[in-house]
Amino acid sequence: MVTAMKKDGFRRAAAAAAALLAAAAVAVTAVRTVGADGWGILAATAMFPMQVSLPLLLTAGGQSGQTVVEPEHPGAGDPILPEQTDPLRARYAIPTDNTGSELIPEENRGVIQDTFYGSGSSSAYLDYKGGNINNRTEHTAAELAEALAEPLGYRVELYSSEPQVLIYHTHTNESFDRYTAGYFDRTYPTRLSDADRNMISVGRITAEVLNAAGINTIQCQTTHDNQYNGSYQRSRASVQALLRQYPSIKVILDLHRDGIESGGVRMRPIVEIDGVPAAQFMIIAAADKENRWDYLENLRLAARVQSASAALYPGLARPVSFKYTTYNQDLAPGALLVEVGSHGNSLTEAQYTGYLLGQVLAKAFTDLAGEG
Repeated sequence: MVTAMKKDGFRRAAAAAAALLAAAAVAVTAVRTVGADGWGILAATAMFPMQVSLPLLLTAGGQSGQTVVEPEHPGAGDPILPEQTDPLRARYAIPTDNTGSELIPEENRGVIQDTFYGSGSSSAYLDYKGGNINNRTEHTAAELAEALAEPLGYRVELYSSEPQVLIYHTHTNESFDRYTAGYFDRTYPTRLSDADRNMISVGRITAEVLNAAGINTIQCQTTHDNQYNGSYQRSRASVQALLRQYPSIKVILDLHRDGIESGGVRMRPIVEIDGVPAAQFMIIAAADKENRWDYLENLRLAARVQSASAALYPGLARPVSFKYTTYNQDLAPGALLVEVGSHGNSLTEAQYTGYLLGQVLAKAFTDLAGEG
């Protein structure tokens, strides 16, 4: 834990540096990497119009082994309502550029099938305020309806100077297709370490939208799956460290990419939002047969996010998957896993959904602030 004096010193230094860079008409993105002693470097990259990078080094406090992106001015300035974040849409609501896809040799082309996952209607599904939940547990629909009617035991504080939401990635290197050409390149990897093309790029956009909406959000950009086995143990350690550092955090979102495939055919969960193709997302809410944590509280949040998505962007969200698993959701009552698209979706479709998901979450958290 960093003392208040150290925090204030860092913030004053950061503010002074940001002011200098602002005077030169540059934009600053801060990424903090800290070492084993709890102290480290804040590397701020200043991007000039001529695309020249100037590294700026500042000291900052932190937890061992974490790479964390924090908002530049959390909770400062005039309140920004969720609907005012629309200027970001033009940056991410873009169609996939298929230039080059025709160069993929025929023998390397795999089939992609466009798929829309709508609400289920069987007895395994439960409707909640426009949303839909796939109940894969032993709970009855009546039990879940009663649980969902209860208010959440916490609220995300709007315009707070302290982090309220943490976005992280257990399978950081999950990535997407380059094109939307009706086929995929069998030689192109489905896992990439490039942070501009894997899950970090999607989570970064969601965090950007939330911060613009006045919801203080940080993103853990630590890679947990260079070795796939043990990914959840490593991401668990990251989250626990960040919860100790930022006890103000209420909601923890583990953003993934799904891998839906059948007989070598990759599915492309897709929906058109405002004329632009977007990857559908799915929330997974964990249940526990041994009742080791209050998992119904996690489900309440999932249902409210699902409802907000149905209100803003009908069809964007697949039904919530409520099933017996853990996925580190025992760490907090606001912990959820979100699958953004699948490996049949393009990167631009997933990044657009990252933007839309940020809008959905902003609405859900704002609605919750006025609940009960």
